[in-house]
Amino acid sequence: MEFCRVEAEVERMKAAELSASAGAFMQMTEIIEEAGAANLATAIPILTDRAEQGDKQAADLLDKLNQAAIISDISKEDDD
Repeated sequence: MEFCRVEAEVERMKAAELSASAGAFMQMTEIIEEAGAANLATAIPILTDRAEQGDKQAADLLDKLNQAAIISDISKEDDD
């Protein structure tokens, strides 16, 4: 019985990690679209240039993009 509880908890944790990763990727997609970019590689320089010119929203989006990337990388590392 305890084995089943432990396995259930492990599966819940995996599901939570997948959910967090999916949310992070969705946030990254929204930020890329908001930047008017085709992909992450083009969004970063666009947002960086805007932020350097004093665009507060672009700076905030860069921060959010960084946080989402960290979350998605953490989930990815757990799979290795």
